[in-house]
Amino acid sequence: MVSSLIPALVQRLSTPVNHYCGKLFPATAYARQILSPTRGTKIEDLAKLMREALLNAVQAYTLAEGSPESSRFSPYNALNRLALDALTPWANPEQSATAIALAEQCHKAAALNFAKSASAWDAIMQPEAVLVRRVLDGTFGRNDESGKVAFDEIVRAYRETLSNLLLKPSELDSVVTQMELLARFHEALAKAERNAVQQQVAESYRNLAQQLQPGRKRPASRVQPIPSSVPITDSETPTPQARTTTARKGRRKSK
Repeated sequence: MVSSLIPALVQRLSTPVNHYCGKLFPATAYARQILSPTRGTKIEDLAKLMREALLNAVQAYTLAEGSPESSRFSPYNALNRLALDALTPWANPEQSATAIALAEQCHKAAALNFAKSASAWDAIMQPEAVLVRRVLDGTFGRNDESGKVAFDEIVRAYRETLSNLLLKPSELDSVVTQMELLARFHEALAKAERNAVQQQVAESYRNLAQQLQPGRKRPASRVQPIPSSVPITDSETPTPQARTTTARKGRRKSK
């Protein structure tokens, strides 16, 4: 169940965001209902509610991450926010470019923090920034050569980092659990929208989790394979109004 993934994720949340961690629970509940619907369930309505819940979580992380120019900037919170932000479309290419640039800033900030703290989390945030950047630029999960190159780059980044760390099993489990949670969100939207791209991203998250924890039981997909040729109708595509969120507006103002 999706809700079973939350405790390990909450353990990784830094103090400023603990107050807002409840924002993720509605989204996980809606994802669970979408993937295991009961009779009479209207998946389209649940998907709308799930998107709204995700946007609320994005706004919470935005409040906690701070500005990259501030000494209180939290690359951890920013990366978590960006990973959730990638679940909903951008209003324009400028917003997408800004998000990618922020992921790159998070990578640099995490490297600088690790040089001072030698913290395992500052180290693991560096490959996480690579992952988030590839999710944002659309290459993670792409079913072509660019997708393979991106996936290999991410796996290599994690392995290089993990080879120099002594993570406890529970700490590595926390990293992988978060990937599975994001996979569930993408999978739920894939089912609701019949979106092959979302499904491919979900599968790539699970494949990455298997690379990091080979013995881990792989959650079964609850979505029938969606051919990449299946068109997404206008009614299934989030509207531009839904993309221009308060969280994203506020994020741009904070920089």
